Amino acid sequence: MIRLVLLCCVMVLGWAAHCPGQALQSPATVEPLHLRFGVTDMVGLEQARDEWGGFAQTLEALAGIRLEFVPMTRRDDALRGFADKTMDVALTGPAEYVVLRKRTKATVLLGFSRPDYFSVLVVLADGDIKTVRDLKGKKIAFNVVGSTSGHLAPMQLLKDLNLDPLREVTAIHAAPQAAWEALLRGDVAAFAASDSSFRSLRDADPCRGPGEFRVLARSGDLPGDLLMVGAHVPKAQTLRLKQALLDHAPALIEAIVRHPGNAKYRGMRFLRSMQDKDYDQIRAMYGAVGFPAYAEFLQ
Repeated sequence: MIRLVLLCCVMVLGWAAHCPGQALQSPATVEPLHLRFGVTDMVGLEQARDEWGGFAQTLEALAGIRLEFVPMTRRDDALRGFADKTMDVALTGPAEYVVLRKRTKATVLLGFSRPDYFSVLVVLADGDIKTVRDLKGKKIAFNVVGSTSGHLAPMQLLKDLNLDPLREVTAIHAAPQAAWEALLRGDVAAFAASDSSFRSLRDADPCRGPGEFRVLARSGDLPGDLLMVGAHVPKAQTLRLKQALLDHAPALIEAIVRHPGNAKYRGMRFLRSMQDKDYDQIRAMYGAVGFPAYAEFLQ
């Protein structure tokens, strides 16, 4: 019996010596990979590091892939980053994706699903606005220009419901908190946002209950965010990053949603098969706001 055990040990050691590439490697022994990473809706390095630092640290600890954050001051920075090869990977929203797809050779690595991702038009329940047509000639508070769920989708929603968003309403653009407060003060007739943003703002208000607001209209579900890789990144590095994300998905997703700023991703999954045609609705939304070529980021 002892001879049999010794023989097995010798065979295993011999196999490991002759097949070093087959041995299991820990992140400490895997060759480090350094990639420059940008998040298109994060302004500056501080916000990106704050909200995505946990994700980056987890990815490095588990897979030996280090993400260096690239500062974003404007959406155009993503175009320049891919063009001059100073950014390797970018997390983009649907509105940014269609422009990057048209203007660069960057490709989609994985999708980030966003549960309950749709837009809403909200009014005060005891106000005079009962239908979308009642908004004709009124002011509507939208999110910042170019936001998928807070600007483009609500404008398309108005158009779909036979109200010209460019001529029959006045658009006021502001950050979500400021836009929400404008509705509460009565400065605007309606508030446009993602459903998750609306619920977060509503539930955080200790002075008002859910019954004081009414959702006037809802969009259909919107396509999720996308992780894109520059054409200059070697294929082996691209495949390694993709496999690492899939192999360690539970831990990486937990690291993402741990930060309150990423609450919109709670319940998310990494999506392998993303269809470009799913983003045709986003291209149509650019037309609804007067930019049918969708060749430039809206600022």
